[in-house]
Amino acid sequence: MELYTERAHLTLLQVEDFPEVLELFHEPETFDFIRHLQNKSDEQYVSILNKRLEQNRARTDFHWIARTLDSRELIGVLNLSTVPTTDKTQLGFQLSKRYWNQGLGHELARVVRDTAVSSLGHTVIYGIVDRNNVASNKILKKLNFQPSTESFLKETNIEIYYYTPSKNRLPSIT
Repeated sequence: MELYTERAHLTLLQVEDFPEVLELFHEPETFDFIRHLQNKSDEQYVSILNKRLEQNRARTDFHWIARTLDSRELIGVLNLSTVPTTDKTQLGFQLSKRYWNQGLGHELARVVRDTAVSSLGHTVIYGIVDRNNVASNKILKKLNFQPSTESFLKETNIEIYYYTPSKNRLPSIT
Protein backbone atom coordinates (compact mmCIF):
# COMPACT_ATOMS: atom_id res chain seq x y z
CA MET A 1 0.00 0.00 0.00
CA GLU A 2 1.81 3.06 -1.29
CA LEU A 3 0.79 6.54 -0.20
CA TYR A 4 1.79 9.95 -1.51
CA THR A 5 1.73 13.46 -0.12
CA GLU A 6 2.82 16.74 -1.65
CA ARG A 7 6.45 16.06 -0.65
CA ALA A 8 6.69 12.39 0.28
CA HIS A 9 6.24 8.81 -0.82
CA LEU A 10 5.26 6.22 1.78
CA THR A 11 5.86 2.51 1.24
CA LEU A 12 5.34 -0.41 3.56
CA LEU A 13 8.42 -1.38 5.53
CA GLN A 14 10.75 -3.83 3.76
CA VAL A 15 13.90 -5.67 4.93
CA GLU A 16 15.91 -3.37 2.68
CA ASP A 17 14.80 -0.41 4.85
CA PHE A 18 16.24 -1.85 8.08
CA PRO A 19 19.70 -0.18 7.94
CA GLU A 20 18.22 3.32 7.53
CA VAL A 21 15.51 2.71 10.12
CA LEU A 22 18.18 1.55 12.58
CA GLU A 23 20.03 4.82 11.95
CA LEU A 24 16.80 6.69 12.71
CA PHE A 25 16.36 4.68 15.92
CA HIS A 26 19.84 5.76 17.03
CA GLU A 27 19.32 9.40 16.13
CA PRO A 28 19.51 11.59 19.26
CA GLU A 29 16.17 12.96 20.51
CA THR A 30 13.91 10.96 18.18
CA PHE A 31 12.94 8.55 20.98
CA ASP A 32 12.73 11.11 23.77
CA PHE A 33 8.97 10.61 23.99
CA ILE A 34 8.71 6.96 22.89
CA ARG A 35 9.86 5.33 26.08
CA HIS A 36 9.07 1.72 25.21
CA LEU A 37 11.52 1.88 22.29
CA GLN A 38 14.37 3.61 24.08
CA ASN A 39 17.78 2.06 24.76
CA LYS A 40 17.38 -1.13 22.76
CA SER A 41 20.21 -3.03 21.12
CA ASP A 42 20.33 -3.33 17.34
CA GLU A 43 19.25 -6.96 17.74
CA GLN A 44 16.19 -5.89 19.72
CA TYR A 45 15.33 -3.23 17.11
CA VAL A 46 15.70 -5.76 14.28
CA SER A 47 13.39 -8.12 16.16
CA ILE A 48 10.82 -5.30 16.43
CA LEU A 49 11.20 -4.52 12.72
CA ASN A 50 10.74 -8.20 11.81
CA LYS A 51 7.53 -8.27 13.83
CA ARG A 52 6.37 -5.18 11.94
CA LEU A 53 7.12 -6.94 8.64
CA GLU A 54 4.93 -9.85 9.76
CA GLN A 55 2.12 -7.45 10.68
CA ASN A 56 2.38 -5.76 7.27
CA ARG A 57 2.20 -9.12 5.50
CA ALA A 58 -0.78 -10.21 7.59
CA ARG A 59 -2.37 -6.78 7.13
CA THR A 60 -3.14 -6.62 10.85
CA ASP A 61 -1.08 -3.44 11.31
CA PHE A 62 0.63 -1.15 8.82
CA HIS A 63 4.15 0.27 9.09
CA TRP A 64 5.29 2.77 6.47
CA ILE A 65 8.63 4.30 5.55
CA ALA A 66 8.36 7.92 4.40
CA ARG A 67 10.87 9.27 1.90
CA THR A 68 11.22 12.59 0.12
CA LEU A 69 9.86 12.60 -3.40
CA ASP A 70 12.91 14.30 -4.86
CA SER A 71 15.97 12.74 -3.20
CA ARG A 72 14.33 9.59 -1.70
CA GLU A 73 15.90 10.37 1.69
CA LEU A 74 14.32 8.79 4.75
CA ILE A 75 11.99 11.24 6.51
CA GLY A 76 10.66 8.85 9.11
CA VAL A 77 8.33 6.00 9.96
CA LEU A 78 4.57 5.96 10.47
CA ASN A 79 2.18 3.31 11.60
CA LEU A 80 -1.39 2.27 12.12
CA SER A 81 -1.10 -0.38 14.78
CA THR A 82 -3.07 -2.07 17.48
CA VAL A 83 -2.53 -0.66 20.96
CA PRO A 84 -1.12 -3.58 23.01
CA THR A 85 -3.73 -5.44 25.10
CA THR A 86 -6.62 -3.62 23.35
CA ASP A 87 -8.58 -3.72 20.12
CA LYS A 88 -7.87 -0.04 19.47
CA THR A 89 -5.89 1.29 16.50
CA GLN A 90 -3.37 4.06 16.96
CA LEU A 91 -1.62 6.37 14.55
CA GLY A 92 2.08 6.76 15.31
CA PHE A 93 4.94 8.65 13.72
CA GLN A 94 8.63 9.31 14.22
CA LEU A 95 10.59 11.71 12.04
CA SER A 96 14.29 12.21 11.58
CA LYS A 97 15.34 15.37 13.36
CA ARG A 98 16.49 16.94 10.07
CA TYR A 99 12.79 17.02 9.01
CA TRP A 100 11.36 18.55 12.18
CA ASN A 101 9.57 21.91 12.03
CA GLN A 102 8.77 21.67 8.32
CA GLY A 103 5.12 20.58 8.48
CA LEU A 104 5.99 17.06 7.37
CA GLY A 105 4.67 15.40 10.53
CA HIS A 106 1.23 16.83 9.85
CA GLU A 107 1.41 16.11 6.12
CA LEU A 108 2.43 12.47 6.62
CA ALA A 109 0.09 11.76 9.54
CA ARG A 110 -2.81 13.26 7.57
CA VAL A 111 -2.40 10.84 4.65
CA VAL A 112 -2.15 7.86 7.04
CA ARG A 113 -5.24 9.04 8.97
CA ASP A 114 -7.17 9.51 5.74
CA THR A 115 -6.11 6.09 4.45
CA ALA A 116 -7.19 4.48 7.73
CA VAL A 117 -10.67 5.88 7.17
CA SER A 118 -11.13 5.70 3.40
CA SER A 119 -9.30 2.48 2.51
CA LEU A 120 -9.15 0.50 5.74
CA GLY A 121 -12.55 1.39 7.17
CA HIS A 122 -11.52 2.52 10.63
CA THR A 123 -14.24 4.35 12.54
CA VAL A 124 -12.04 5.47 15.42
CA ILE A 125 -8.29 6.11 15.43
CA TYR A 126 -6.28 6.95 18.53
CA GLY A 127 -3.19 9.05 19.04
CA ILE A 128 -1.20 8.36 22.20
CA VAL A 129 1.53 10.84 23.03
CA ASP A 130 3.65 11.99 25.92
CA ARG A 131 2.18 15.12 27.52
CA ASN A 132 5.53 16.89 27.06
CA ASN A 133 5.72 16.13 23.33
CA VAL A 134 4.52 19.54 22.16
CA ALA A 135 4.99 18.82 18.45
CA SER A 136 3.02 15.55 18.39
CA ASN A 137 0.23 17.00 20.52
CA LYS A 138 0.00 19.93 18.11
CA ILE A 139 -0.09 17.65 15.05
CA LEU A 140 -2.91 15.52 16.45
CA LYS A 141 -4.98 18.56 17.36
CA LYS A 142 -4.43 20.03 13.88
CA LEU A 143 -5.67 16.71 12.44
CA ASN A 144 -8.91 17.09 14.46
CA PHE A 145 -8.08 14.45 17.04
CA GLN A 146 -10.00 15.15 20.24
CA PRO A 147 -8.84 14.60 23.83
CA SER A 148 -10.16 11.29 25.15
CA THR A 149 -11.36 10.53 28.64
CA GLU A 150 -10.66 6.81 28.13
CA SER A 151 -7.93 5.31 30.27
CA PHE A 152 -7.06 1.99 28.67
CA LEU A 153 -3.32 2.27 29.35
CA LYS A 154 -1.45 2.14 32.63
CA GLU A 155 1.20 4.58 31.47
CA THR A 156 1.35 7.94 33.14
CA ASN A 157 2.18 11.28 31.59
CA ILE A 158 0.42 10.50 28.31
CA GLU A 159 -2.38 12.14 26.41
CA ILE A 160 -4.88 9.97 24.57
CA TYR A 161 -6.65 11.49 21.58
CA TYR A 162 -9.20 10.01 19.23
CA TYR A 163 -10.39 10.77 15.74
CA THR A 164 -13.86 9.80 14.59
CA PRO A 165 -14.43 10.47 10.88
CA SER A 166 -18.20 10.85 11.24
CA LYS A 167 -17.70 13.76 13.66
CA ASN A 168 -15.40 15.50 11.20
CA ARG A 169 -17.50 15.42 8.06
CA LEU A 170 -18.65 18.71 6.64
CA PRO A 171 -22.42 19.11 6.27
CA SER A 172 -23.63 18.41 2.77
CA ILE A 173 -24.85 21.35 0.72
CA THR A 174 -28.08 20.72 -1.16
